Amino acid sequence: MTSPDFYSSSTGQDPGGDLISVLLVDDDESFLFITRRYLENTKEFRVDTLTTPLDALNYSNISGYDAIVSDYYMPGMDGIAFLKTIREQYGDIPFILFTVRSREEVLIEAINSGADFYIQKSISMDALFTELIHKIKLAVARKNERISLQDSKKFLSDILDFLPDATFAIDRYGYVTVWNRAIEEMTGLSAQEMVGKGNYEYSIPFYGTNRPLLIDLIDSADEIIAQYYSIVYRTETTLTAETNLSHPKGNQISALVKVSRLYNQAGEIIGAIESIRDISEMKKTEQKLRESEERFRGMTERSSDLIFILDEKMSAAYVSPSVYIHLGYQPDELIGKSMDFAAETIFSKNYLEFMQAVELTMQGKPVENMDMILCRKDGSLMYVSVYVVPITENGNVMGAQASMRDITERRKTELATRALMMSVVETTGANSLRIITETISSWLGADCVVIGELIQENETVHVLSMFLDGNYSSDFSYDFRGTPCEQVTKTGFSLYPDDVACTFPRCKFLSEMRFRGYIGTPLHDSSGNIIGILCVLFRNPLENSLYVRQVLEIIAAKAAADIERSHIEDTLRDSRERLFEAMDLAQLVNWEYDIDKDLFSFDDRFYAMYGTSVDQEGGMFMSSGTYAREFVHPGDFDVVAKEIEKAITAQDPNYVSRLEHRIIRRDGEIRYITVRFSIIKDAEGRTIKTRGANQDITDRKRAEEALRQANKRLNLLSSITRHDILNAVSLILGYLELVEMDYSDSELLKYNHLMKNATKEIQHQIEFTRLYEDLGSHDPVWINLRSVIPKPLVSTSVTLVSDLDHYFIYADSMLEKVFHNLLDNSIRHGQHVTEIRVSARIIDDDLMVTWEDNGIGVADQYKEQIFDRGFGENTGLGMFLAREILSLTGISIHETGKQGTGARFEIRVPEGGWKSKTTLE
Repeated sequence: MTSPDFYSSSTGQDPGGDLISVLLVDDDESFLFITRRYLENTKEFRVDTLTTPLDALNYSNISGYDAIVSDYYMPGMDGIAFLKTIREQYGDIPFILFTVRSREEVLIEAINSGADFYIQKSISMDALFTELIHKIKLAVARKNERISLQDSKKFLSDILDFLPDATFAIDRYGYVTVWNRAIEEMTGLSAQEMVGKGNYEYSIPFYGTNRPLLIDLIDSADEIIAQYYSIVYRTETTLTAETNLSHPKGNQISALVKVSRLYNQAGEIIGAIESIRDISEMKKTEQKLRESEERFRGMTERSSDLIFILDEKMSAAYVSPSVYIHLGYQPDELIGKSMDFAAETIFSKNYLEFMQAVELTMQGKPVENMDMILCRKDGSLMYVSVYVVPITENGNVMGAQASMRDITERRKTELATRALMMSVVETTGANSLRIITETISSWLGADCVVIGELIQENETVHVLSMFLDGNYSSDFSYDFRGTPCEQVTKTGFSLYPDDVACTFPRCKFLSEMRFRGYIGTPLHDSSGNIIGILCVLFRNPLENSLYVRQVLEIIAAKAAADIERSHIEDTLRDSRERLFEAMDLAQLVNWEYDIDKDLFSFDDRFYAMYGTSVDQEGGMFMSSGTYAREFVHPGDFDVVAKEIEKAITAQDPNYVSRLEHRIIRRDGEIRYITVRFSIIKDAEGRTIKTRGANQDITDRKRAEEALRQANKRLNLLSSITRHDILNAVSLILGYLELVEMDYSDSELLKYNHLMKNATKEIQHQIEFTRLYEDLGSHDPVWINLRSVIPKPLVSTSVTLVSDLDHYFIYADSMLEKVFHNLLDNSIRHGQHVTEIRVSARIIDDDLMVTWEDNGIGVADQYKEQIFDRGFGENTGLGMFLAREILSLTGISIHETGKQGTGARFEIRVPEGGWKSKTTLE
């Protein structure tokens, strides 16, 4: 290796980049240094240096250099040996041999060993390095050209191999130069076997013998080519023909062959190329197409339908002979005519529909069952159903096949039937069934038409409408067992063209009226159940007609709907009458208020509650201001206005309001009503209407007031009585105290003690009546649960945790006593209670309030007894009173704790008896 002074820019870096990378190998380190500096100063080279060939061969990146420049005379391995090793191991890296002597044998050996250039060191350094630079660039350029040429050949070979057609090429002497994969598959011979073969050997796989192929006849006259090929045609550069190849892999195929000359850059012919395409399937398809065309032509010429074959411009290329029968034109008069001609003549009555069909066809879309009116040559009209199928090739519309079927008679029948159907279907009201039976009789020429309803377990038909021999009748019944009508209920639509009386001998009506033909179809309600029958009877035989069946079934659906609607209307009428009766009994009236229009809608029933009528008030509508001014008691204006405002601004679409207020009737009487109403919102969430009901509660209010006054007097009386009794009890206790003080007789004191206890029990019972007299004396109110939890009464030794959120319950005003008693129960009977927890949660739309402590709990056998009056060690009234207070508004309480872990009381407030703060607002 070179010393650091001379080897500062080299093999530590990988060769590459835009500069030409050069490896210098020379045992003269000074010469290495000078040469590297000279080359790098040109800014075109990046140079690495090594002092021995062995070091170079051991260098892992040697193959990445663009060129190697090596001295000839070097210790260990000379330049020729180094060159040979490079060629063996690294291929064609440009190699330049550099030496100070000129020896012919060295020059020859260098050239034979693959050296690109041989340069002799000279005294003139400028000339030496100028030549070196030139030789390096030239050697690198030659290598790049070789690589490019190899890539081009590989690219061309890959393209030829990729071609789907079997392809081969020959040079100017007739030797195979290319044999692609497709021709390998066609012949079973590989390129390795065929490349280089001449003397027409490439024809053997196709014909079994050496003979010219189209590639060899490219310059021959067409007469000669025609001896071997058919359908020959030329262009300036190619020759194409068709032939049968008899031997590819032993199978005969039809082939399309195409050949062309090959030229070099100088324009000289250097060979030719031939491609062979297997068109056997295409030939078979063409043969089938020709056969199909012959069959098609035969069918079209015998068909009564109008058939047109159109070209890509939508002009007629073929017209079936039937055109003369239908339109009065000879086929030759229409062949070649443009679509504009057709639009202005034959399709003039349906110009827009015709142009729409043309547009769909040009888009490659079929036209199916399009009804049109055609104008005949004589100006008369015919109705046709048009079908058009586009003819496409490679996604392009090349034409179309159109067929038209005469539907003139059908159209006339449909128009007549549609008029009949409209007259029937549009019929409503009480006479609709009569009109239906008369219309069917006229349409079908029937002698009798019956519409009946099944009754009495579907064994009897109640005739709702019958048209017999021009006379109408209804409202009678017949037993349909053994009649064709019974068969209709079992099997559906039934038709008996003739001898129906013989088929159903039990039905005397058929034979007596000499009916022969019968058509019947069931009537179904909206649930699909058979509710009746529509039947048509004839005295002459009739023909089976699918169209008649379809029309009758439609009319039957209309008749069934009328019958069902009639029943529904009767039911609704009865229900409405019962509703009004119930509302009258409950003194209920209903109303509606349109917020945008500021109008109430009231009926006579509503006005009757106010002692007036619709006529007296000038109509059913009244503004909110007029209603408030005329009917709302002045003292209740604010209550009503606030509630209405709350309802209008409510966000909940299910909001329901309830309030009580006074009204003033037209006769001046003041009455009480309760109002309940809901709101209706639009798609934007805006309240647009309210609907409600008013109930007169004057009698209830008066009864409540009377009861309240009676209770007040009773409470006053009981208060005075209780006061007098308690005073007397206090005197008795005082006297008993004196007995204990003045006497020492044990027997006397024993009885004195018993009397004292009994008197105190009387005192407790009288005190309880003070609490119980207020129970239920006031209306229930909404109470915040947090406000009734007795936290101030809890001693410091007990922790009370409340987790109630903002819940309100509808209860008696004495609700606070319930929780006072629960606290007293926990402290008095829990023995070692240190923690009480109160919580609330929602269970199945009910509110469950739970009071639980960590005391000794309640034994299972006492869980219900603790709510009995007098049970317990104290007064026995606390839990009894708690249950009584809660029960006033339907609230229950039960003990569900586990003995030994603490008492647990569950208070269940039913749905509607509780609200959260948000809903209360």
